[in-house]
Amino acid sequence: PRGENFDLYRRFERYNEGTKLMEQFWSTDMEGGDLRMQNPYWINYRNLRNTDKKRYMLSFSASYDILPWLNVAGRVRLDNSNSLYTQKLYASSNTTITDGGKNGHYTEARAYDTQTYADLMVNINKTFGEDWSLNANIGASINNIKTDELSYRGPIQENGLPNVFNVFDLDDTKKRAEKTGWHDQTQSIFASVEVGWKQMLYLTVTGRNDWASQLANSPESSFFYPSVGLSWVPTATFNMPDAISYLKLRGSIASVGMPFPRHLTVPTYEYDATNKVWKDKTHYPIGDLKPERTITYEVGLDARLWQHINLSASWYRADTKNQTFDPSLPPSSSYTTIYLQTGHVRNTGVELSLGYDNQWRDFRWTTNFTYSWNKNEIRELAA
Repeated sequence: PRGENFDLYRRFERYNEGTKLMEQFWSTDMEGGDLRMQNPYWINYRNLRNTDKKRYMLSFSASYDILPWLNVAGRVRLDNSNSLYTQKLYASSNTTITDGGKNGHYTEARAYDTQTYADLMVNINKTFGEDWSLNANIGASINNIKTDELSYRGPIQENGLPNVFNVFDLDDTKKRAEKTGWHDQTQSIFASVEVGWKQMLYLTVTGRNDWASQLANSPESSFFYPSVGLSWVPTATFNMPDAISYLKLRGSIASVGMPFPRHLTVPTYEYDATNKVWKDKTHYPIGDLKPERTITYEVGLDARLWQHINLSASWYRADTKNQTFDPSLPPSSSYTTIYLQTGHVRNTGVELSLGYDNQWRDFRWTTNFTYSWNKNEIRELAA
């Protein structure tokens, strides 16, 4: 507080002859039960939070050339981590944050995260005569993510040892054991084809189908999202003015899918650690949920002027349907929430980028300016 001599509180703890403990030193007229009302030095040195994380990552890739223009490639990536989080609140900490405990409070949480990704692709890169080129691939992938966490927390029991932090000395009536976790897996097949003509005109078509575990027990077990794009390079077609070093015009239509949040279509129950019972479902029965879908239309150009100026401009319109959210319901409905999916949300925008790049002997100058504008519009509400 303004006007206080804060040096007095740098010695944040004092020995209490009655409890035989070093206790927090803080003026009584600065207390009042508020979470903020602790000595800042005590918070720093006696409200301790620590995370110890061990992580290892492995990757492997291999490819085999069947023909000069045909090869098979595969990749595997592992990303695993184990972490231990502890929170130690020493005796005489504000009892609001120690669940009323006067001997201290302890939290211990262990988390295990694993992610495995693997894919296999067949790649084609071939030219036909002097005019035509083909780049294509077809493949499959799997992405597996799993996380588990087990935690214990609670105040140290009244007849326990103050400031001795372990899960065995917690108050039996107030300690909490929690276990959380989830497992997501997405299996996919995909393909893309790009056909080029005289290095000036390119047609690109892609397609992907995902089987996501979040969709289990829903009407749609998978979702497909394609795209098509066309680009033209006028500088490879005509003799352009010297000022235009490079120019490409492009347009595309793309559909992107995404699953709704996990557990919505698989019955799950939440455990009430306070009352030690399983909670009943409180959301309105789920109806026909569908994967989120966004269709994007985009046109733009990329140019290089006088060899040193880069210009990129794009206009886009993205229409999104089936976004999932859970608004609250009035108590009279006997439910607390309901899962709904939006009708139609549209984003329209412009993106511009202007850059300059040049080098004089050993000196190089690079700068870039960007501008973006987006308009969000709700075209249709959820049914």
